[in-house]
Amino acid sequence: MIGKYLIAACVALGASQALALPIQWDGNGHYYDFVSGSYSHEEAVAGAAASSHLGEQGYLVTITSQEEQTFISEQSASYYWYSPFWLGASDAANEGDWRWVTGPEAGLTLNETYSNWYIGAPNDAFGTVADADYALGNWMYLSNGWQDVPNDPDCGNFDCNFGYIIEYGGLSNVIDTVPLPAGLPLLATAFVGLGIARRRRS
Repeated sequence: MIGKYLIAACVALGASQALALPIQWDGNGHYYDFVSGSYSHEEAVAGAAASSHLGEQGYLVTITSQEEQTFISEQSASYYWYSPFWLGASDAANEGDWRWVTGPEAGLTLNETYSNWYIGAPNDAFGTVADADYALGNWMYLSNGWQDVPNDPDCGNFDCNFGYIIEYGGLSNVIDTVPLPAGLPLLATAFVGLGIARRRRS
């Protein structure tokens, strides 16, 4: 009975870590975590900022080189199968002035760093909606090009809620406390169960 508690806890701990660990890119030493689901840009920014890994606060991904774009495209093919994901870039403050609004590049224009717009973009989601002020990666199937879309689930002919990528690294506000692995509470629960089992046997 005691052995069952420990085996179940260890398996759960290992599985949680394997599924939850972000992927590191050697090009900059940063980590990237792919979050699937259906989120607005605002929710993606908040979700990324509320995350941490190895003491680093997360932020919505900023892609600032072709090499980084290639790495993320390769990873998204494995995790998302080329599904679109939110980027930390916007021109909401000043129409046409696209800037990074997250990460260490916040405030820099895409012209100062890097951009990978899909053919014709940015173009207000092909002219279908107004206020398409937020950048999206992997716009078209088998394409890693970017498109501008609104922070609104209703994009006219398509849904504008997407997954997102959390990037860790480069921020100065490093978190002192490293978060516990996701599966550790399960292991603690198992040891509580172990104590209960021992008391019952005695």
